Amino acid sequence: MNYNTLGGAKKVWAAQYLYGTPSSNNLKNTQYGAWQYTSQMRFKGGTSNLLNNNLDTSIDYNNIFSAPSQNLQDVYRLYNANTGEHFYTLNFAEKTNLQNVGWRYEGIGWLSSSTGSPVYRVYNPNAKGGDHYYTMSKYEAQQLVSKGWRWDNNGGAAFYSNGSKNLYVAYNPNASSGSHNYTTNSYEQDNLLRLGWKYGAVAWKVN
Repeated sequence: MNYNTLGGAKKVWAAQYLYGTPSSNNLKNTQYGAWQYTSQMRFKGGTSNLLNNNLDTSIDYNNIFSAPSQNLQDVYRLYNANTGEHFYTLNFAEKTNLQNVGWRYEGIGWLSSSTGSPVYRVYNPNAKGGDHYYTMSKYEAQQLVSKGWRWDNNGGAAFYSNGSKNLYVAYNPNASSGSHNYTTNSYEQDNLLRLGWKYGAVAWKVN
């Protein structure tokens, strides 16, 4: 860095703030932190020099920020414009494959814990274009399988319910596919209910 291009040595300020437990051998931060700087601080009292001139000041914020849990996984949300179905998956390869065959990727639906109460996903091959349903009730999933639905994930959990955020479900009784929508967005949920969708319930908890 050529400090002359920045206005000379008197205009350059370099600083490092250490967070967590860095050592003399490794200065890498081990926790999140932040600092705030201003060149416009004024004293309300004191000498005329302090009253009439701005001061540089900074504040160091430590032990306020934290990293997200490493046990959380992105749940990808996709939409099939031909069937009206939304699909949710943790599997990046599955998400990419669906995009390649025309599904529209809509972003991260929510964050799923790797522990908690299991959420099951079943598939209806008889619905026009196919359809998926998600439930915390293994009995409900088994009942659907007995009527011709198929287990996804070999009957294992697709997601887990564990968190403080509501995941809402709404049901469209007029749809043959994509009849259930899952979202953490209360505005989206309320809008569907205004359009005639049913339920308006909390399906499970997420992060």
